[in-house]
Amino acid sequence: MVQAEEIEVLMGQLERPLLAYGFSLCNDLEQSRDAVQSAFIKYIRFCADKQELIAKPKAWLYRVVYNQIMDDLRRDKLKKKYEAELVHNQEAHDAQTPSRELEMKTMKENLQEEIKNLNELEQRVFQLRVYREYSYQLIAEEMDIKVSHVGVILHRSLRKLSGQLKSEMSEVLK
Repeated sequence: MVQAEEIEVLMGQLERPLLAYGFSLCNDLEQSRDAVQSAFIKYIRFCADKQELIAKPKAWLYRVVYNQIMDDLRRDKLKKKYEAELVHNQEAHDAQTPSRELEMKTMKENLQEEIKNLNELEQRVFQLRVYREYSYQLIAEEMDIKVSHVGVILHRSLRKLSGQLKSEMSEVLK
């Protein structure tokens, strides 16, 4: 198990170089501090859980800082992407006309009708997943089926709905 003195020595030796490394990756001092702090916390937890020391703590800490910052950058990139899409969708939503609202209402009604065309099992899985937002695990437990089977049923249901709605849309657009 890792001792407090060992952690203090590691922090004294590596905190500043890790902070500089993190900053070189993301150009954000606060994000770098968070990553370094997270790396040391993970190091302590790992050593406590495994009841053993890491052979090369310096390399391990650098890898954890790198992974943490890369994860944060990916998450920020996705967040910005979805925020931009949300703004775009909101602008499109704000510009809705009565004809667009009628179109959306019709599409919802068509979807509800198509759901009725699914078999009972497919309907139940679809409703639990989409409307109640149950996880696959919860659906499997409630319906007494395997989790993998839930995925198969849901995939099959979505494929059926997609195909039926596409054919309807192509008829409307003719």
